[in-house]
Amino acid sequence: MSEIKKHEYLLEEEFYEFQHIGTKARSDKWCGHCNKIIPKGEPHLMSKFYPEFEGPAIHEKCEKDFLKSLN
Repeated sequence: MSEIKKHEYLLEEEFYEFQHIGTKARSDKWCGHCNKIIPKGEPHLMSKFYPEFEGPAIHEKCEKDFLKSLN
């Protein structure tokens, strides 16, 4: 099993939810976890942090590893 790299500024205690984005994405995005492209129209997740901070978009398959990567 590979070690999960921690995000520098994203804190576990400030994370509160993922917003599921279905096929309505209007542009390509970069996954905030694996740094690969999320193509326009591909379902993905938007991370939400307190206070009202929208974090990076991530692939659905990266969800668990992203949560483990929070400081």
